[in-house]
Order: sequence, then structure tokens, then C-alpha cells
Amino acid sequence: WANYRITGEVCPDKHSSIDNDAGILLRVNSDEPFGSRYTICLNPFKNWIGCANDHGPKQWIGHGKFHFLRNTWYRFSASVHDSCLDFSLNDHSILHCDHLLLSHGKFGLEAWNKGTQKFKDITVSKIP
Repeated sequence: WANYRITGEVCPDKHSSIDNDAGILLRVNSDEPFGSRYTICLNPFKNWIGCANDHGPKQWIGHGKFHFLRNTWYRFSASVHDSCLDFSLNDHSILHCDHLLLSHGKFGLEAWNKGTQKFKDITVSKIP
């Protein structure tokens, strides 16, 4: 699908490490050299959420603040459509990025540095 929404719940590990992020990967395209993707990074240690283009050197294209609590589940929704990306936690809009060069690609979930990030109830749906 070119346009889709991924929803679910995430429980980030707030106190383990400064670099212990949870990631939601959007438009992953491994057919390009070195692959390309957009990543929404949830860093509970810094109470920070950012979106990066990981094609070549990482380029941050948007960020926002969110106060995470330890051992708490958060509902997330990430949508990619045309040249826009939207992300919300617990029904609060955190990121909106537009004018992006979004190629077709897959989606995924990621945890860095052997973190204890947890995900559940993941669904993916097509956006008409």
C-alpha cells in the first residue's frame, strides 16, 4: 500500500538508557542502496519524540515533547499518505511532517540497544 495507518500500543522503558529508543519504521524500502526509511523515535529518557529520514546520514525532520511515565502503555497512531506523515500518542497529535519524499515501502517496529520496549495490539490499515 502507498498510504496506510499503523496503530497499536507501546510501553517504552523510561529508565534504562539515554539511547534506548523505541522506533516505528515507516516506508522502509530495502530495494534502494543502503535502504531508506522514515523512523519515528520515542525516547522516554529525554521525554522526546522525533522523526528522521534514515536514507544515508540521519536527518531529523520533526520533533516534539511528551512526558512518558514508567511502565505505562500508550496508544499510538502513525499515518503515511502522499507526502505527509502524522503521529499521535493517546489521541494527542505530536508530529505532522509534510512535503516529504516518501517512496513506497514496508513498515516495522524496532528497539535499540537491547531495550525493553514493548509493543502490542498492532494493526495496519489502508488509507483510501
